[in-house]
Amino acid sequence: MPELPRVLELTSTFPRWENDTEPSFVYELSRRLVRAGFTVSVLAPHFTGAARHEQWSGMEIHRFRYFIESRQSLVNEGGTLSNLRRNKLNYLLLIPYCCSQLISLYRVVRKQRIQCIHAHWLIPQGLIAVIVARYLFRGRVSVLCTSHGSDLLGLNNRLFNFLKRRVIENSNHTTVVSRYMYEHCVSLGINTDNLSVQSMGVDLQHVFIPDMNAVQDIDILFVGRLVEGKGVEILLDAVHQLVGTNSRLRIVIAGDGPLMEPLTKQVKKLSLKHHIRFAGPVQQGQLPRLYQSARIVVVPSVVPEGLGLVLIEALGCGRPVVASALGAIRSVIRDGDNGLLARPGDARDLAEKIRNLLDDEDLYHTMASRSRASVLETYDWQPVTARYAQLIRSMARPES
Repeated sequence: MPELPRVLELTSTFPRWENDTEPSFVYELSRRLVRAGFTVSVLAPHFTGAARHEQWSGMEIHRFRYFIESRQSLVNEGGTLSNLRRNKLNYLLLIPYCCSQLISLYRVVRKQRIQCIHAHWLIPQGLIAVIVARYLFRGRVSVLCTSHGSDLLGLNNRLFNFLKRRVIENSNHTTVVSRYMYEHCVSLGINTDNLSVQSMGVDLQHVFIPDMNAVQDIDILFVGRLVEGKGVEILLDAVHQLVGTNSRLRIVIAGDGPLMEPLTKQVKKLSLKHHIRFAGPVQQGQLPRLYQSARIVVVPSVVPEGLGLVLIEALGCGRPVVASALGAIRSVIRDGDNGLLARPGDARDLAEKIRNLLDDEDLYHTMASRSRASVLETYDWQPVTARYAQLIRSMARPES
């Protein structure tokens, strides 16, 4: 049996240490590829307190420095786009970040004899991966690029659309995490010959599972970064309308970000402090219990997202979801079946949909019984890993 190719996962989002609150989907995919027999390395940006080099779950982790250690504030803790909006000085870090990533990628690929670079996000990781593979290694290294949403949907001008098209058309294959994103690529005139829909996964077999014995002491749960576009301010306005008829509502907002302060002020202004609890950032291992303790999960986004794994995690735990009828959400939430869809940005409609689900026990239990089955076959890590493993095997270049 031929040896499986050596893979490098190139990413800007990766746990910095054990029990980190940063999204872990790249780590989860990487360790499952290791289990499948691949040799996997990871290249991610460094952060204060994280190790530069270490071994995790059979993979080798490399973290590159791109500025003075205490001033590396471009990624993590909210995401790159959010960090750029929050502090314009972070734009000064873009050039050293990209240069350091390119140099580090070249060194790791050469030293580890990497055969396939799997770049997460088109810009800058995908662009840098294409430059290194095609021009520095003259095509001897293949590139698989995965767009997760914000890179494809949120960077819309002539320059970025040109760069996105070049990355997709010069990668050996590109995956987008939802059908909505695929259709967006078509609208941009991008050649789709080497483009497919492949989501990230959720452990629906062992982690995000229902618990019939869980005490549901949360009525409404929000999980996510407190950044623009997530619609948390709309949720608070909806809750303000709901407490008029339900004075015992209990709402938990789990996450952190630059909007924490204005959201806290909004809670005070609306006199909701007895109903709203800000849980702060939650470790990955604590998320299942949080979902299991909630009656419903609300995703009130006001801008389209690539997919949003919160939806999958909640449904996997048997929780019905009320979400905005927006982007890829509509491919996961089937209105009236496993959840309800509300008009984006409309607090009154969101409040009505939440009230319907909380007050109608028959509707609630029907949706709860259907929620898990609606995502199990497509989004569990087992089929997701198998699909990515097949893609990597099909495109990896043999060693010269």
